[in-house]
Amino acid sequence: MNNLIREHLDRLARSYRHVLVDCEAGLEHLSRRTAGRPDALVCVTNRSRMAAETVRRCLVLYESLHGGLPPRVDLVLNQSEREEPLAADVMPRFSRVFAVPSDPQVAAFESAGRSLLELSPASPAVAALGGWEIRA
Repeated sequence: MNNLIREHLDRLARSYRHVLVDCEAGLEHLSRRTAGRPDALVCVTNRSRMAAETVRRCLVLYESLHGGLPPRVDLVLNQSEREEPLAADVMPRFSRVFAVPSDPQVAAFESAGRSLLELSPASPAVAALGGWEIRA
């Protein structure tokens, strides 16, 4: 199965300018090397201690398997009013940190089954990610 995922991602990467892989929380996709060697790594977490530890362990594992981190590593802190440090040894590894506040509009859209892509630019969650762009 892991070889199939790797081959499929390699084929997609040859055909598309950007490929986004949404991996579940945990270390399996990294230890099995199904995520490849991305140009950018985005870690999304919340404020829980377990989530912060998972992010730290993911970065350490990625570095040990690939001899370093990708050129860009971003952190998205979900439902967080401010940038809260994970650990002193982890924060300097991120190119950028985004603190995405709780947003009632997100909850309302989710409950209604609406796409979050329809959120207003004035939404606190959308505004918090305003500086995030995909580079060619």
